[in-house]
Amino acid sequence: MNPSTSTQPTASARFRLLLIGLGWLGLVLFAVDWLVDGWKFETTSYALLRVFDLIKNVLFALWPVAVWLQLSARISDAWRFWAGILLVLVTIPCWLSCGFLLVFEDSAVWEDEKVQYESADPPVRIVQQYRDTFPTNPTQYRVVKITPLWGPWQHVEPADSARFPEEHYR
Repeated sequence: MNPSTSTQPTASARFRLLLIGLGWLGLVLFAVDWLVDGWKFETTSYALLRVFDLIKNVLFALWPVAVWLQLSARISDAWRFWAGILLVLVTIPCWLSCGFLLVFEDSAVWEDEKVQYESADPPVRIVQQYRDTFPTNPTQYRVVKITPLWGPWQHVEPADSARFPEEHYR
């Protein structure tokens, strides 16, 4: 077989496919982050939260471009102008919101204020926690039961602080 007639994609076609894939990955990460926001699993690593938020927002900013790259070859020249205008109307707010989130989104980790109960086996703690998310937002407080999982992950569920007497406080 002659190497000049091979059907391998060109570098620009591979880059185009990469952008399309990364854009759709950004949309998936954005949707997953929104869907699991209320789950009872959290991380104790602030760096892990920041890296995930950064990757999610940067890749989500590529999503309108990915849609354009995917659809531009399939639409006729008559509709391409209107599709370009629609792309600009979608892309500008998307990029502004992603830029805003990159600067101001700060998923602060909950910090322990007071340990109300602690058991060694199984390793469970009842703690009063707080977090300061943004200077204009008030400090948030909660009392939760924390069960460590693997690595920086933990299972968190609300706890009734009245059930744990003062002698268990640390």
